[in-house]
Amino acid sequence: MKKYLKILSTVLIILLAHSMLIGQGIQKKVVLKWTGLQTIQGINYESLQALCADGLSNDASKNYTPVYFEKFKLPLNSASCDILITHTEWEPISNTLIDSLSYALQPDESLKPLVETGIERGVTMAMLSINPVVVNPEGGMMRLKSFTIDLVYIPGTKKASALKSGEYSAHSVLAQGNWYKIQLDQTGIYKLTYAEMQAMGVNMTTVNPNSIRLFGNGGGLLPEANSIFRYDDLTENAIQVVAVNPGVFAPGDYILFYGTSPGKITYNKDTRRFEHVQNIYSDH
Repeated sequence: MKKYLKILSTVLIILLAHSMLIGQGIQKKVVLKWTGLQTIQGINYESLQALCADGLSNDASKNYTPVYFEKFKLPLNSASCDILITHTEWEPISNTLIDSLSYALQPDESLKPLVETGIERGVTMAMLSINPVVVNPEGGMMRLKSFTIDLVYIPGTKKASALKSGEYSAHSVLAQGNWYKIQLDQTGIYKLTYAEMQAMGVNMTTVNPNSIRLFGNGGGLLPEANSIFRYDDLTENAIQVVAVNPGVFAPGDYILFYGTSPGKITYNKDTRRFEHVQNIYSDH
């Protein structure tokens, strides 16, 4: 995927050819309040000692290891979402506490958020599960103290028949400004930092986070038939700008966006199989 950075009086980010835009998103800071060793009731109504925290449940299938769970309602125009867990803070779990548990904790080797989508009373929901207990590289185990959830909505695909139009843009968005090309080759959430933009030659003193814009028309090959809808210009998408101070884009700040690879995976209804369509014209 190729993307272009356009500089006017403010900064304009453009994803050209293969970018899909993230819809709106959610950013949430979570602080876990650990309550230490607590007596809880097991599945057989027995009393047992478990590691607990406010708002966390204890998973009986994993020796009552605590688990963080949260649901997010997706907007109507969103097919799914991607979730990043950032700004994690950890603390070690004492051996004394571990030895006092009725069952041995089952830590993950590293933080592995599980994201699933489902329908609840007709509403599409994203469900996030996290095991906050992991193996400590220095020995023993450690637990999450706090973290940030970055949730990005992925818009659904509109039917081509609903998008057809005989009208064309009077002027292309590419008609003015300075542009900087960036290439992507995988589908997922991307993070563009202050330092990366500066390395591209952007004059960061002119960047206002409130004026950053993203354009793009998605990945994959263009249709061969002229009768199939296609955009005649780049369409504007949304981004999530993460800045510590409002109105200022400074070192440490960054931009999140959803980008797609030049290849696409489509479902063939006749063969009932998913097929990978490689872009023969571009690797980015």
